[in-house]
Amino acid sequence: MRCFSRCHAQWMHITVTVPVRMLKRKLSPDRTRDEEIQDRQNAFVWSEKHIYRPHQHFTFDPCSWSRPLEEKVKAKKQLSLVDRLRVLEEREREATCVVEEAKDPNEYKEDVNYFYSIEEKEEPATSLQEELERLNVLHVLLTAPRHMDTSLAKVERLRQEYRDVLQCVFERLRVAVVDETMTFDALLYSWFLLLQGAQPLLEALTERRKFDENALHCVIVTVRDALDTLMLYAVKDMDTMGNEEMLLEGLVELLDVATHPFTRQGAKLRENKRQSCHVSEEDTEVLVERLILRTMTALKERMITDDGVELLDAQHLNALLRSMARCPDSVNESHLQRAALLTRKVVEGILATLKGVVAPSIRHSMCLSLLGKAARRLAFDKNELIRRRDMSCQLVLDACDPPSGVKEPTIAADEVSHVTCACVALLRQATRASHVTRAKVLEAIDLHLVMLSHAPNYDLGITDTVTFVCELIEGGVLDVGTGAAERHLRVVLLLSRLQFSMCNNQAVLCRLFFLFCSLAPHESLSESSLREWKRLYGIVMHQLLSSVDAVALGKNYVCASDRPGTWEELLAFGRYHGALPLSLWYDACQIYFEKATVPLSSKCARALLSLRTRCRSHIGGVSTGKDKTSSLCASPLDFDSVRLLARLLHVVLGECVAAEDLMNEAAAWDVVQSAAGNDEALSALLRGAQRCVQERQASKHVVMTFS
Repeated sequence: MRCFSRCHAQWMHITVTVPVRMLKRKLSPDRTRDEEIQDRQNAFVWSEKHIYRPHQHFTFDPCSWSRPLEEKVKAKKQLSLVDRLRVLEEREREATCVVEEAKDPNEYKEDVNYFYSIEEKEEPATSLQEELERLNVLHVLLTAPRHMDTSLAKVERLRQEYRDVLQCVFERLRVAVVDETMTFDALLYSWFLLLQGAQPLLEALTERRKFDENALHCVIVTVRDALDTLMLYAVKDMDTMGNEEMLLEGLVELLDVATHPFTRQGAKLRENKRQSCHVSEEDTEVLVERLILRTMTALKERMITDDGVELLDAQHLNALLRSMARCPDSVNESHLQRAALLTRKVVEGILATLKGVVAPSIRHSMCLSLLGKAARRLAFDKNELIRRRDMSCQLVLDACDPPSGVKEPTIAADEVSHVTCACVALLRQATRASHVTRAKVLEAIDLHLVMLSHAPNYDLGITDTVTFVCELIEGGVLDVGTGAAERHLRVVLLLSRLQFSMCNNQAVLCRLFFLFCSLAPHESLSESSLREWKRLYGIVMHQLLSSVDAVALGKNYVCASDRPGTWEELLAFGRYHGALPLSLWYDACQIYFEKATVPLSSKCARALLSLRTRCRSHIGGVSTGKDKTSSLCASPLDFDSVRLLARLLHVVLGECVAAEDLMNEAAAWDVVQSAAGNDEALSALLRGAQRCVQERQASKHVVMTFS
């Protein structure tokens, strides 16, 4: 490097080291480009240092750049003579089937009435089974998280078809006669599916009576009267059905129909309550109690005679647990324990199916054991060792096979959602259970968390998953047992995979936000696990802060003994000390100043002052050099922020300083420096606001305002 001075010129030998990543490499003279890429692929060894999680097999392929090359290499392979002959025979066979002999025009002329005697073909009537299958398929397409990316136009078509099929099935059930026009099992399963779409059914039937003022009341009574056909048969012939050995699925369906809110509340709208064709509330309650006992007995018998087949599908598992949650007085400890064991068995079946796709092969496991650990121990110098030690390395909780293309899902689209809802119902019932029952519930919940770590991202319903995590935290299950540390990691990893911006349920997001503001890491976490927990916790909080609404936070916040008075205080002085979006701070201040619907306390004003020091214009974005921050960590101050800060300081200092004086005089900010105390960030923020006022005073205003 050449350096010039005033006296003389001299040479200074300085070594400048610049890290450069080589993107291109000169090809070997005896290898083509495709062969060179193949050589690199063959030399690459997938080891534990490459982070790849099981659920990514269904959505992410890091080696996608090499897939076209593989297909290209396969296409270059020449077929053998036998394969060529086989392909030729298949083509000839297809040609003879496709090409049909055209009729001679004279044949049409001979038939005089050809153009006038075309008989309309009568389409065969659709069977009830086909309609029920289509009804179930449409319900999955409209509610399963896997199909949430369907276009709006297609969703409207599916929704209209769903309503039409609901009406067709209802018209059949309305005139059904048990054992004459329809069997009891068919009638039961039909009502089980109809009540899943009770709201769309009522909306579709109400549209027919647009000019009737009491249309909704009449429709509810009509549907409830039709449902009594099933309920009357179930109440009268319960003993007869017992002799016929009713299946477990049928008992679960009947229990779900009997405990459905429409079944219980719809009967209250009748004017003539006592009729022979109606079922009384007392008979319904007796039926529910007997059904729970029979269902648990049938479940016990099926568990005893377990032959390796699935005990119960996810849809009926969800129906069973939500039915038990609707009648808590009829459920005892043994029922909860049996339900927890059933949930565990169902989750084990789904997990085994997912593991069959993503589980590491024997070859990969041996490569990891023989080459992976030795390769990771290699380091060239001491600085490299220190850098690797200090670098936050992501933890992989579940081993999986290296990526080999995007896998197809091997489970139904609604299985994960049904099991998650079942676990939510199980957690809510376990709050009043004994220690033994809670231990069995905890085993099922831990296994469900492992299953969720293997499930694809597009099968995770945001509302259901967030509700499940909230029940874990509120029920105290998160910190119970020896596996609490791993449970903490799995929960934050699960939430970091969700896109909260796609959720329109602000109440659920606010509930999770309040819980995470007070969530602390588990004490038994190791140093690396704690670092990983903090990283994932920050990702979740950043997404939450960018998705929640300030108005919704105020409406859903409930002050408790372990919580401060407002959500602003919880966010400012809670466990979370990271950044938050500037828009959320503006919206929070607008509630107190612009709308003035809620009184602002001194503690809340101080919390808003503290939160302004942590605001960012874009959370998680890349900061540019053009942003000149006016404080230690806050985003650039504008005059709107200064005006809000002045009004907050007016409240904090007990109205000692007027907000107008702070906005008009820079010297007035010297008085309010005491409000910062020992908070360096807040002190720097106030100095930045003072400079902003000074610059505003020094500049010549084009427009003068007179009051």
